Amino acid sequence: MPGAKVVVQFLDADVGGRKMATYLVNGYRPHFRVGDGEYLGVAFSGVESSDPIRPGVCVNTEVAFVYADKIDYAALVAGSQFRVLEGARIVGVGVVTELVQ
Repeated sequence: MPGAKVVVQFLDADVGGRKMATYLVNGYRPHFRVGDGEYLGVAFSGVESSDPIRPGVCVNTEVAFVYADKIDYAALVAGSQFRVLEGARIVGVGVVTELVQ
C-alpha cells in the first residue's frame, strides 16, 4: 500500500489537541489535511514502539494511504505540511519527508 514517511507533532490540550497521549500502534487512523484540501485517511504503520507519544514531541514515523484506490493523495508530496485531524478537531501537525510504495 502506498504511503509516506512523516514527522508528526501532536498538540497540547490547551491549544485544542488531545488530552491524553497518542498511541500510534493498534490501528490509529486519523485524517491528514493539506491546506483546505480533502480529508485524507491514513493509518500509522512501521511503528515499533507501543510507547505513548506526548504532546509537543516530534516523531518520525510512516503512514499508509488507506483509500489510495479511491482518493487522490497527490497533495501529500515530500515537503508538504499537513494537519492531523480526529473528526474536525486538529490534534497535530506534520510534514511529509518521503513517499514510499
